[in-house]
Amino acid sequence: HSNAILACLYADRCLPPDHQFYHKWALLSDPEDFAAGPKGYLKCDVGIIGKGDTVKVPPKSEKDPDDIEANLLLPDGVPIERQRAKFIVKVYRADGLPRMNSSIMANVKRAFTGETKDLVNPYVQVSFAGLTGKTNVKKASYNPVWNEQLVFTEMFPPLCQRIKIQLRDADPMKPSIIGTHYIDLKQISNDGEKGFLPTYGPSFVHLYGSTRDYNLLDQHSNLNTGLGEGVSYRARLLIAIRTEITDNVELFTDKNVEVEPTLPICESSYCKTDGFFLYATVLEASMLDKKVCDRSVYFELSMGNAGNSLDGHNESATTNMDDDDDPVSIDTTAYNSTTSACKPISHDKNHYYLPYWDYKPCMDVRAWFPDLRRRMYNSNMIAKISERLEVGLAETNLLLEDEDPTAEVKLRGVLEEVASSCNKYVTITKGALVGPGTGKTKLDKERLKLCQRELESIGNMARNLRALVTKSSMRERYRTAQSYLARLRFLVEDPQHALPDVFVWMIANGKRVAYHRLDARDLLYSTIEEE
Repeated sequence: HSNAILACLYADRCLPPDHQFYHKWALLSDPEDFAAGPKGYLKCDVGIIGKGDTVKVPPKSEKDPDDIEANLLLPDGVPIERQRAKFIVKVYRADGLPRMNSSIMANVKRAFTGETKDLVNPYVQVSFAGLTGKTNVKKASYNPVWNEQLVFTEMFPPLCQRIKIQLRDADPMKPSIIGTHYIDLKQISNDGEKGFLPTYGPSFVHLYGSTRDYNLLDQHSNLNTGLGEGVSYRARLLIAIRTEITDNVELFTDKNVEVEPTLPICESSYCKTDGFFLYATVLEASMLDKKVCDRSVYFELSMGNAGNSLDGHNESATTNMDDDDDPVSIDTTAYNSTTSACKPISHDKNHYYLPYWDYKPCMDVRAWFPDLRRRMYNSNMIAKISERLEVGLAETNLLLEDEDPTAEVKLRGVLEEVASSCNKYVTITKGALVGPGTGKTKLDKERLKLCQRELESIGNMARNLRALVTKSSMRERYRTAQSYLARLRFLVEDPQHALPDVFVWMIANGKRVAYHRLDARDLLYSTIEEE
């Protein structure tokens, strides 16, 4: 508290003319030892109000809320030297972009610009720590190749913890965002004893957002900015991130971002492309909304752009790379991704259903994707351990609240199960370091080692804690077990994407009316039950 007060008192001496700071970060330091470095940061509003003054509502800041450095308050005597680092974001290529012009707009645009080819001009914008960098715009391409890198020069460790990546369309008549993805630095680095600097890919990022049917007034366009759950696949973007620490410690000078060319990569050296087959049977469709029941209704199954029969395809959305990194055409007619259309029926004019009687409609999709199954198997194993621990602790808590004497036995059983599951995880993953579906990026290797160390540690701690559970220490041991749950949850989601998510859409009168999105790793088959 004294450190925070010290920062605020310093702020009093350098307040702007309106005598207030808004949403500034006060650096907390030890007043006895400024050289010991930062002890933390406190986000605060500071205002000095004189007699008769009124509190002014601060104007909306134009500054990036992620840019802590630009909003930092430093007490006198605190050195501002910190190591500097280069965060290098490499942008290679993208494909599967949605159609970005309606037929009316296309005709207008042709009249003004004379363009007759693809009507999309994509580029990638990356924002980090208050800095923004952009690749060059690729004219008229649904399959753009950049091979460029954006180099952010920033303090290390950075106060900003996420990188925002946006695929955009530089349409001169209506610039728009195609899709947005955030990368959390905590998930692509580790500051432990065997830690590693932020690293990522080369790997595809799958972008989701609004539906792919273009219209001028897209009511769901906010989904393309990363707000809310995306209802449709928008594109995929091949990127990589690496970090270089500079040798010398410099005073903080102007931050900058540079755009440079980078060498193309051999995609097949990081993983092989393979065919995936997705199959679904519709057993029943009932409780249909009255509003959609006056026309025929059908369902659509899709994974990425594959299976999207309504608005998924453009001139280059059906190409992929083979193992020699040459574009290959994919037969988009090789699947039957929709059910037959039929009109809903009702016995009481209130409850509508589709007459699927004895013959259930089937849908299937065949698609080619990088084979990165191990990423999903790893997530599934950790997710199952986490879910079982969560359920076990919830049941223990109920027994504790009821002062049930069996709570002690229950907690011991939960901890024993966690310990054995963690040991099984380590055994399975150590035998799966090579083979089909194994990612070969630096983050794949570092993350697997991190997960193995963490689960081995949690397993040992759970077994030791089990021996310490007594009637008098029950609540304390329960709280300790809760901390294991948080550590497991952090490891579940792999920051590097594998397969795109699966969408099931209901289509009525030729329009998309309702959807369900499924995580591909929940559907992935493995012969090993834990995976």
